[in-house]
Parts: sequence; C-alpha cells; structure tokens
Amino acid sequence: SAITKAAAPMIPFMTEQIYQNAALYVLASRNEGFPLTLLEAMSWGLDILASDIPATRLVDLDDSCYFPVGDVVALAEALSRKLSCPARVEYDLTMFDWDEIARETIGIYRQAIEENARSKA
Repeated sequence: SAITKAAAPMIPFMTEQIYQNAALYVLASRNEGFPLTLLEAMSWGLDILASDIPATRLVDLDDSCYFPVGDVVALAEALSRKLSCPARVEYDLTMFDWDEIARETIGIYRQAIEENARSKA
C-alpha cells in the first residue's frame, strides 16, 4: 500500500528496485521495536521470514513465516524452504493505515484534553 511505502528511505528508486527484485524478506532479530521495515516488505508482497519475537507477532503472519530466535539450523531450513518456491503474498495491512492511526491518536488526545478540562471545572 502507498501508506507503508511512504515510510521508505530517502532514495525511493533504490528501495523500489530492492523490493521488486527480492525473493524474500528476512528479519533475523533478537529484539525489535515495532518493525516498520517488515510492514514495508509486506506492502511490496514479499514472502516473509522473521524471528519469533513479540514485535514480529504484532503482524498477522502464518506460523511458517517465523523461526525461533537464535536457531541457526531452523533459519537455514526455513530459508531453503521459502527460496525453493519464491512467491508474492497479498497481506491485509488495513490495521496499519497511517491515516486511521493518526485519526485515532487525535481522538485520544482530544478525549484526554476534554477530561482534563472537566476535572478542573
């Protein structure tokens, strides 16, 4: 989607070439905040292989997209399996619509301001 693609690095033509020519996106992390690059790769339809950590579980992926943290053998096996039949995947990224997230955030701030004003009245 254009929303997650908008988060791309400063050199968009290179980013586009990388994602268009990639067979697989691998996020082999021991610890992450919310991985925006994972959403970006998903927006390009890349098959995903990610460490099984809480941050990557925030996205709705099939269990076959995860491997245990630090398990090099499992990672190698998953890489081999996924690269033996590369595929593009269509993901539902509607819950990561930045415009909707911004509207919800503004609503939360407005509610807090109103509650604060009522408590002072």
